Amino acid sequence: MDKVLEALKNIPDEVFEQIARDMKREELRTRQWVEDFHSLGAEKRYDIIRKTKAEYDSDEYITSEYRIGYEPRTPLYYDFVEYARVHGTPTTEGVNEYFPEEAYIIDGKVIVRLIYGQGAVVHVDFINEEKQ
Repeated sequence: MDKVLEALKNIPDEVFEQIARDMKREELRTRQWVEDFHSLGAEKRYDIIRKTKAEYDSDEYITSEYRIGYEPRTPLYYDFVEYARVHGTPTTEGVNEYFPEEAYIIDGKVIVRLIYGQGAVVHVDFINEEKQ
């Protein structure tokens, strides 16, 4: 730990300032995205979430991600979680007992779950629908 602290002392302050600016810019981008997504209306939001899930669940997408050496990435799901934190309704419906998680209902139609383990994964499920 001492070596880590010593190495941190040798990093110029400008590097930390740039990291702080980058984090602030990303926070502002996320907040703007959340409000833009909210302004679309419930039906449009549902349609976007449904299409996104269909794409991420497709064999073609999964295969293409593995082909380039990645576990299939789902970056828009994390934006949906950010949206749900602001405009969704927290729920305990279907929450598992083994890993900590956050779960939210969006517009009464979608449950978004952020599950924590050795990493984090987001699950998107539709309420009262057999299959999308």
